[in-house]
Amino acid sequence: MKTIGERVRQAREHRGLSGVGLAKLVGYKTQSGVSNLENRAGGRGGFMLPKIAQALDVSLDWLLDGPDTADVSQVPAYARKAQGHRGDDGPGWPSRMARSTAHGLIDQISEVGLARLLPVLEDVAKARPENQGEK
Repeated sequence: MKTIGERVRQAREHRGLSGVGLAKLVGYKTQSGVSNLENRAGGRGGFMLPKIAQALDVSLDWLLDGPDTADVSQVPAYARKAQGHRGDDGPGWPSRMARSTAHGLIDQISEVGLARLLPVLEDVAKARPENQGEK
């Protein structure tokens, strides 16, 4: 079974993107974030994985769990759900929009994929400034 990084590389190459191109699309400061993900045996992509799936137009579920395939054109596309947003709803809107997007992505993940994603989400939550210093 391929790693997440191997599937990212496969999809990136299928789309004709360089590591630098993918890094720019998803918001990495340098290409090393993409390289690290693609080359580590256990890399999970952290909170960037949904952006990577969207940029590569492959399902998040496929990136997490496969199935392995030689033909990326057979991989389900990234599912775009309508967010129902019609404009900026004030200062709390970015956080609400991020949470809404996260919930939509979680709804698309299989049980196995969700089990693999939960530790990543816990790491992200621990890294938030308001959670620093909590035991």
